Amino acid sequence: MFELDALTLIVSFVITWSIGLSPPLLIRYIILRRPIEKWPAIGICALFWVINIVIFIAMGSKSKTHGAALLIAFMSYWLLRQGTSKTQEQEQKIESKETEKPKPFAGFQDIPKQSSQGSADKKLISDGKG
Repeated sequence: MFELDALTLIVSFVITWSIGLSPPLLIRYIILRRPIEKWPAIGICALFWVINIVIFIAMGSKSKTHGAALLIAFMSYWLLRQGTSKTQEQEQKIESKETEKPKPFAGFQDIPKQSSQGSADKKLISDGKG
């Protein structure tokens, strides 16, 4: 009979989750370095779910439901999609800046008109003193 002590449970937990989550982590953070769209992420998770079940059966898993593989698939989806809303917001900001029309230059509109000093400067120039 197979004994379930604490060390065996911890080792099997670490092996299960590291085998299951390492491919999505590599894809998301090392290969692509950005979030993945919804349907490609679902396809990748489904593919890895099937591969995980095959690996677990090959390792001698006695589970009939393979609930851990399903949890790993959901966690993989979350990892692959993490940060999608932030990147979409950034893309929308970039698009809105690109479509904005530039405002006309208003540099000289803010300068107040000179009334008395301007005429004094003209008088000095016309006198030949300046």
